[in-house]
Amino acid sequence: WVLVYANRVYVEERFWNRSKHPGHATMLKDAADLVGLPNALYLLTTETTGPNDGCSDNGGPLELTINKQLGYDQCGILVPNTYFGDNHGNLTAWAKENKDARRGSVPF
Repeated sequence: WVLVYANRVYVEERFWNRSKHPGHATMLKDAADLVGLPNALYLLTTETTGPNDGCSDNGGPLELTINKQLGYDQCGILVPNTYFGDNHGNLTAWAKENKDARRGSVPF
């Protein structure tokens, strides 16, 4: 579970200890610092196949996912995979990396 409340990001320790999850929390914190976030409660799926428990309308939390192997009709809302840049999820560091890369680019 991820809880965003009053522009702060809360996760359990077991969430933090899973692959790709720290990057997601880092990305959220950076977004909160940069533009602010609304209150939210959701699950994050980082499996390569995407959500595998089927769509349900049981009043449970929203599910976000980094992949939908079966296509867009698969459950969940797509969010960025945080394996971008050298700082996994750090938006400000990624922006700096891109700016530095563009500075050294030669137009074609």
